[in-house]
Amino acid sequence: MIVHLINILAVVFIFGVLIISHELGHFWTARKCGVKVELFTFGFGPKLFGFKRGDTLYQVALIPFGGAVKLAGEDGYGKEEPKGDEYFAKPAGQRALILIMGSVHNLVLGFLVFALVFILGIQTVNYRQPLVGEMQPGFPAQSVGIKSGDLITRVAGKKVTDWLTLSKEIHRYPGQEITLEILRGKEFLNFKVIPKIETIKTAQGQETVGLIGIIPSVTREKFGVIPAFGRAGKETFRVAGLIFYYLGKLFTRELSTRELAGPVGIAQMTGQFVQTGWSGFLYFLALLSVNLSIVNLFPFPMLDGGHVAGVLIESIRKRKPSRRFLEISQTLGFGLIILLALFVTYNDILRIFSRKM
Repeated sequence: MIVHLINILAVVFIFGVLIISHELGHFWTARKCGVKVELFTFGFGPKLFGFKRGDTLYQVALIPFGGAVKLAGEDGYGKEEPKGDEYFAKPAGQRALILIMGSVHNLVLGFLVFALVFILGIQTVNYRQPLVGEMQPGFPAQSVGIKSGDLITRVAGKKVTDWLTLSKEIHRYPGQEITLEILRGKEFLNFKVIPKIETIKTAQGQETVGLIGIIPSVTREKFGVIPAFGRAGKETFRVAGLIFYYLGKLFTRELSTRELAGPVGIAQMTGQFVQTGWSGFLYFLALLSVNLSIVNLFPFPMLDGGHVAGVLIESIRKRKPSRRFLEISQTLGFGLIILLALFVTYNDILRIFSRKM
């Protein structure tokens, strides 16, 4: 019961931090550009509570998985003479900046949280050596006497120098007896083992492989403040690059759309990362923040990137698109996003129940 409560609070915390950070980017930039902010809300649905300070109403709504900033005059598109503190009274450059800064805030948040993770220390898996960390109960490695700290040097006579090579070699022998040469301390030992036959998911589908139930060793690595920020910068760019990499895989059908995760899947993953400790949980927060910053800038109606594209088109054509065009594009965009949300939620639920069967 307590574990479930912690997981729920963790989910609300993650969504809250991501949404508030994003909306603050819009909020502060709008204020700096002289645009009146009428509403700053966290969540959607029925209002729980709120207060007004200056021109802005701050409120919290029932469902904590959304948020919004309402700018003065943003619904008055097409008015001939918008007031000076209204959104459409500002030049295209300022409007684009207001739209972009939500994503910039998420990107900066991801970078800062990555830096914090590296300062606190992060567990890193040692793939550089074929060094055994743990054994899985019920698998052959434990039953034949392999121990944590053993260094596997040969599989069926073939030399292995890293974890990837070790895994590939063991995978080749499902249900077949093989000999493992192991260095324990200063002594070389030989163990005969029959890898368990298992079916695993790969990018190409399903594959039958041999598994002996060993897990690579894990070390905790800490960084000083300056190196941590350097590492955080590299990690931020790496994660951003992976988004485009996997999108490319989706378009070329090398990656199934069933792998897409929605709110339910994110909530489930949050619970899993909570179990790994603070570093793992914060890393997941940073990962989501960078993802949100990039995806939200895609030139798609209803996303900030779609609005930025509209502002750019307006600047190039020297005139605003018609109100009718905007209404149609917004409606289509909203419909597609709802369909995508339903699709990924269906994937999430299907994934959860299929694992329980």
